[in-house]
This record gives sequence, C-alpha cells and structure tokens, in this order.
Amino acid sequence: MRATIETKGADGKREMHEITEAEAPAKMLEIVRASAEALSIMNTKRIELEKKLYELETKAARPPMPGGGSESAPARRASGEGLAASSSEVESLARFARTGEVERKAMSDGSAPDGGVTLSPQMDAAITSLAARFSPLRGLARVVAARNADWTAVVATGEAGAEWLAETDTRNATATPTLAKIVPPSGELSAIPSLTRWILQDSDYNLAQFIADYVGRAFGIAEGAAFWNGTGTNQPKGLTAYTLAATGDATRDFGTIEKLHAGSTTAINPDKLIELFHKLAPAYRGNASWFVAAETLSYIRQMKAVDSGQYLFSPSLAEGQPDRLLGRPVYEDANVPAMGSGNAPVWVGDFQRAYCIVDIGQSWVVRDEVTSKGNVLLWTAKRLGGALIDSHAVKTLVMSQ
Repeated sequence: MRATIETKGADGKREMHEITEAEAPAKMLEIVRASAEALSIMNTKRIELEKKLYELETKAARPPMPGGGSESAPARRASGEGLAASSSEVESLARFARTGEVERKAMSDGSAPDGGVTLSPQMDAAITSLAARFSPLRGLARVVAARNADWTAVVATGEAGAEWLAETDTRNATATPTLAKIVPPSGELSAIPSLTRWILQDSDYNLAQFIADYVGRAFGIAEGAAFWNGTGTNQPKGLTAYTLAATGDATRDFGTIEKLHAGSTTAINPDKLIELFHKLAPAYRGNASWFVAAETLSYIRQMKAVDSGQYLFSPSLAEGQPDRLLGRPVYEDANVPAMGSGNAPVWVGDFQRAYCIVDIGQSWVVRDEVTSKGNVLLWTAKRLGGALIDSHAVKTLVMSQ
C-alpha cells in the first residue's frame, strides 16, 4: 500500500512524497526533523531582523553627540528646515503667533488654559526632538506618553524562583517577586519667548522655527537638569536625589542606588571604573552607557591601562556615533556632578531600564499681547515627570569626603 504526503520546505515550496506503509514511520520522522530545522532557520532570521530593528530604533532615539550628524542646527535654521511637521502645521503656528487665529486642522483650542491652543502631535514631537539635544538622558531613558499624571509603572523588586524536579516529584510553590507601583513625580515646564510686533509683521521670518528652537532649547536645558538633580516636588525626581548605599543588589533596599567609593577626593583610579562597570548585573551591561560631566570626561580621556599603556577611552570612528569608555558609549552631560569631595561624578547603567520619563498630554501655547507693550509673549508649556524605576540598572562612583 502506497500513500502520498505533501510537505512545505524552508523556502515555502510544496513537495510531494510517495511512500509505502513500511516507510511511513521513518519518513514521518524525517519530515518532522526537516520541519524543526526549517522552523529554527526562520526563527533565527526573525531574531536577526528584530535585532537590526532594535539597533535602528536605538540609534534613532539617541541624541547626537557633539560633532556628530551630517548638518548643524544653525545650517538647518538658515535653510528653514529642522521641524518634523507638515507645512500646514508650521503655517498654523506662525499664524497664531502673528494674529491669534487658530487653524483647527493643525492646532486645537479645546484643552489648553486661558484661551491658548494645544500644539499638534507633530509640532509637539518636533519641539521634544529639539529638546533632546540639550538633554542626553532623554535619548537613553524609557519615555512614555501619558494622558494624565496618574500614570503608574509596575516593577518587580526581586527575582522569580524556580526548581528542578523529577517526573513524579511534588511541585512546590517558588519565590514570587514583589511588585511595586511607581508614579513618577511631575510638574509643569514653561517658556515664554517674547517677539516684537515688527518681527511678527515680517512675513519672511521663519517664525515657527524660531519658536521651536527657543522652546526646545529652554525645555531641554530645564528638563535635562531635572532628570539628574530634580527634587521630585512639582518636577521630576533626578537620579542624584535618590539614596546611595555601598551594598549589593541582593541586600540593598529597592529604590536605593549602589555606590562605589573612589578612595580619593580628587582622583579616579582606572581600576575603579572597571570595578564599577562590573557592579552591574550581566543583563544590564549589554545596553549600558556612561554619563560624566565635561571636566570628568577630560580627566578620563587621559587614563591608560597600567599593563598595556592603552587609553581606556576610545574616540568615535564614525560620524554621529558616541565615544566609548571600556567598550560602552560615554555621554557628556553638564548636569552630572563634577569631581569633588563627596560628589558622584561617574554614572554607568542601562538607563532605558533605570529611568522613566513621562510626557503628559501635549504642549500648549497662550498668546499674550497685553503684558509687554510692543511685544507679544508666547507662553508655551508642557507637563512631564521622571523617576528611577529600576535601582539595579544603574551604579555610581562617589568621591571620598
């Protein structure tokens, strides 16, 4: 007795197999193995594609480093480019600034206070993108868009347990991680550019670009400082506001950041940087980055390995890519504490898992032509919050007192 079996190969083509009854078991086993191999190949390709997609998304989300990028911000302003918004949205913002008229297709007056207008999502995103140039941590942290300030992060404060068993062994309950709810502290951030009536009457002036640049820079500088040094009262809670302790992840309280003592008030030993990096669990090291201030970065750039004499710092070899320290990206941020007695000048971690930024609603603009004679004030505001959500994902080096 003979039978025909149809299969599909890894390339998607159908194949017909004619077998006898005696050949069926062996042939079926062969088909199962071939199917498993085809599935494995497809899974490998899927993982490779997901990895490439993740790398592209990560690169797109990170802020450009000094000297990186193909075109400078001044060049984009001169050409009238740089806003990731449609021409109708740009024209609508300029018209509102000049006359107070609202183009409802691109802006909304439904939710902003005191007769103001809410910026379109595209204009809001353009301003946020400009702000990221002055707030490097925004490009690395987890960023969430929320409708209100009640957004909550649910995080596990421990590890799940497991056990090995034989077939007939009794199954026991294993350790379950405790879940904690974190509501990032938030507040309102505002900037008020002042424009003369003459500028508003100049139709050739790129008004929307000026507003975006002014507000984006002001927001970026202010939020960048808050993400590191914010008190958590009507503003994000910055990383330096959290308690530090020289204890490991297994025994340290959740929400407390591990510190490593530098052993000096004025100097950093290269070995301490290596030790600090390896304080991170392996799961965090693969996506880890360094943050330091300018003076600390200058100091670190001169460090050499004792045995080989090679510099620990590696300058970027590709335009737009960050420099590296011990193989991981290093970012300069003026808001990180400088080297000094008791300060924490070096931070390393997976900041996407360590810190969360919450953008609440959309930015809005209120036009004021009364307060300042001859000028129009554009009160622009947004709400945002920020908080540490995984205290295992970041470590810091602390100078001696």
